[in-house]
Amino acid sequence: MPVADVERKYAGRPRERAFHTQTGLVELYSERLLRHGYPPLPRAGQCPDEADDTAGGAYPFVLTSAKNGYYCHSQHRGLPSLRRRALQPEAEIPAALAAARGIASGDAIRVTTSIGSARFIAKVREGLHPRVVVGEFGWWQRCDALAQTALGVTGENNSNYNGLIAADSIDPVSGSVPLRAYRCNVEPDPAFDVTRRRWDGYRAFRVASLAKEAREVMSVCLEPLDGGGLPDFLPGQHVTIKLTVPPAGEEIVRSYSLTGPAVLPARRGYSISVRRAAGLTDTGEAVFGRASSHINLCLAVGDIVSLRAPSGTFVMPVHTRRPLVLLAGGIGITPFICLLESLAGLADPPKMLLLYANQNGLAHAFRSRIQALRDTLPTLEVVNFYDRPAQGDVPGVDYDVAGRVSAEHVPAGLLVQRPLVYMCGPAPMMTAFADALADRGVPRADILREVFRSPERVAAGPGQQFNVVFARSGTTGTWRSADGPLLGFAEKLGLALPSGCRVGQCESCAVSVVSGRIRHLHGEQPEDAGMCLACQAVPASDIVLNA
Repeated sequence: MPVADVERKYAGRPRERAFHTQTGLVELYSERLLRHGYPPLPRAGQCPDEADDTAGGAYPFVLTSAKNGYYCHSQHRGLPSLRRRALQPEAEIPAALAAARGIASGDAIRVTTSIGSARFIAKVREGLHPRVVVGEFGWWQRCDALAQTALGVTGENNSNYNGLIAADSIDPVSGSVPLRAYRCNVEPDPAFDVTRRRWDGYRAFRVASLAKEAREVMSVCLEPLDGGGLPDFLPGQHVTIKLTVPPAGEEIVRSYSLTGPAVLPARRGYSISVRRAAGLTDTGEAVFGRASSHINLCLAVGDIVSLRAPSGTFVMPVHTRRPLVLLAGGIGITPFICLLESLAGLADPPKMLLLYANQNGLAHAFRSRIQALRDTLPTLEVVNFYDRPAQGDVPGVDYDVAGRVSAEHVPAGLLVQRPLVYMCGPAPMMTAFADALADRGVPRADILREVFRSPERVAAGPGQQFNVVFARSGTTGTWRSADGPLLGFAEKLGLALPSGCRVGQCESCAVSVVSGRIRHLHGEQPEDAGMCLACQAVPASDIVLNA
């Protein structure tokens, strides 16, 4: 059903009738509430059991709730575009509590009240009152696209905030139960292995082994220098690696997808596979990636690198009723190798179609391993594409299709089953594939892609100015540093761009960038390199926006 999106809808009403209050204004003090015997100003009431000294010992903390901005109450947690921003239910806890009970951010904890207990992921907050715990309201639905199973509404492993609050004390005005303040206790979840917890920042790893997978593709196994435990991860996630590259000893940071099984009972390390990046300058001169060249040509067993803990929201389910379509271009096969390795040996794997594109057999990484996995996984179908087969490549043996991969190779019968589509490879290939699937009726919300971008050094300091063209409206303006984000700049020019939260969360203000460079003030780039969030974006060059 169409819903009108009207901004500042109260501004057009007469001042005395803008809101449905006695004065027509937003009332912080209410004479009407006072006349009916209620406090005219909001005030904190007693926490339940506040007067009970015995409860204070068992439940020494005060549990409250606040929206994170992504979800509407208990709705929308099944939507991938929102869920990727808050994968799991979190509870913010004060630093003093965390230190006293040996809890770190990312640990599983149990929050217990007089009527129930629930499991959350801890987020340690400096500055939070030492007796306050902030949990996420609601319960958590299944989200297959991001490999998230439904979390129980009841039971031992539930994560339902609502089940922690009793209904024996109800506010007489709103009818609400005491969601804002309720006595609780917080303890580490005994099922969580703290020896395998995530770590903050970078951690030193040693190169344990190297293996050549294809022409200029190197697999690297890394083990922690301290010999400590390692957390598992989700199929499709990546690690961020920091390398020191000679001759000047420059530190370079890159992200690479993890390979190998996502879950191991006695994990000793992680593995990645890296292709040497190559390209041509405008003058035809060959150029190569600094980090990928170092890994392929210089890295040696015993070398020390630094890793951040596994992360990322490009994740794939090992348990789902929906089929999976996997599109890999070149070294974009790595997250899918992780998925297939994780599925080997599991009962009831999903139906999968892997479309794997390479130039030829020399560039075909993991060929024998994929064949072995195909023999192990009866639900896996693989179609290999060679864009330019080499002289020794044999059709029907080394590859199936000579030419480029396209959405036409996804059977219509598979599309009827509403597959989840995952893509990793060159951006033009993924865009063409996604557009063609959308033309065949696949919802774009069911098409997910992995995007890695090298950090771009741009500046947007005081005194700068750039030309901004809003192509669809035909409006042009000169942006200056004092104008701030592009959303407000557009409004000054008389343009009404879509917007919502204005803090970079809801993405209602997403606009495609036709040309030019953008910097986001909140430091988070959209996954689609061709988009910007107008409420946070500022130009870093002359730009053209599709708005």
